[in-house]
Amino acid sequence: MMIEICCGSYEDGMNAYYGGAKRIELNSALYLGGLSPTVSTLKLLKAKTDLKIICMVRPRAAVMMRMNLFR
Repeated sequence: MMIEICCGSYEDGMNAYYGGAKRIELNSALYLGGLSPTVSTLKLLKAKTDLKIICMVRPRAAVMMRMNLFR
């Protein structure tokens, strides 16, 4: 079974790895709803673990809006 953990930092990623996770979703600033992680955090986790890593791509905190195009 694949275990995936949402991680907001390098430390979270390492804890997930030591806890048995095989895949993580790497973010930063979870208190803002999650932002893109730094490249250095991603590189460090890739160098120190064999985790599969999915990164959130959200460069800034902002209200997410959805437009209804079919009115």
